[in-house]
Amino acid sequence: MGGIGRVCAKILSAFKIDTLGDLYEQRYRIHYLFKDKSATFLLRASLGWSDSHQDDDSGGQKSLSAERTFSAVSDVPKLVETLEYIAGIVWKDLQKKKLEGRCCTVKIKLSDYSVFVRSVSQSSFFASEANLIAAARSVFEKTRKEETGVRGKFELRLLGIKVSVFKESGKAPVQGAGSMLKFLSSPSKKKQEVVEEVEEEEDDVNPLADQELSLSQQSWGEEDESLQLARELQARFDEEQREQEKSVRADAAMAAKLHESAGEQEKRGRGDDERVAADLQKQYNKEDEMLSRLQGPQAKKTKGEKKSSLTQSKKSSVIDSFFRRK
Repeated sequence: MGGIGRVCAKILSAFKIDTLGDLYEQRYRIHYLFKDKSATFLLRASLGWSDSHQDDDSGGQKSLSAERTFSAVSDVPKLVETLEYIAGIVWKDLQKKKLEGRCCTVKIKLSDYSVFVRSVSQSSFFASEANLIAAARSVFEKTRKEETGVRGKFELRLLGIKVSVFKESGKAPVQGAGSMLKFLSSPSKKKQEVVEEVEEEEDDVNPLADQELSLSQQSWGEEDESLQLARELQARFDEEQREQEKSVRADAAMAAKLHESAGEQEKRGRGDDERVAADLQKQYNKEDEMLSRLQGPQAKKTKGEKKSSLTQSKKSSVIDSFFRRK
């Protein structure tokens, strides 16, 4: 059905409303599902009541147009020829649909894609194709002179003509809509019976509607509570996550400090060991020097004794060898 889009159809299908009959049977739901304007439209559709009073010929048409796109053209005679050709197409469509208009609008797109729309209206309706062409050319020439003076050239890539402000046909409204309006506006026994029957049906349905509304409100309340609980849990989890991240960063900072302190202690310990070793070496050198000083005279004496003993031994050996030869 016209006027019901995909979103609206999806909402209706969720409540198993697929036909106008289903829509009428479950009309008590409509005001809870849609805004007032949409609900009014759907309720009228369920009753077969349309606000349209247009005939099939006009279809409520407000304007009729045609346009042509082409490569950039600056030749004025060729552009005028194209304009007259488009006006002929529009005039044929007007004759075919039996429409009469008195406002002509010319659409012009320049080679730089700038678009201009200019209109001209007259007191009487266009009586012939020549009359329509004259109106379109007057708008075209005026726009051409203006744009040539501003831009220095007049090069187009699109021309279009639209006719609007149609003459009203004066036909009667659609029979179905007129009958419905007449029925609703005229007091009668039959109308009263229908109204009472509808009111009884609504009285029977209203408790169900109230019950469903309360259930839906309850479910919405439960959903709100669940959503609130989920938000609280998420907030708590985020807070714990932040605390954990803080603790990890604090542990990392502490570990870095301990590592730095250990490095400094190691450096200090190495320096202390080197100083102790140097001190010990100095003390050892001092003790060795003192020992050498104390042992100096005794060492010279021992050396002299060894030398005299060798000399005496040599003398003894020489004497022994002399007596042997004798």
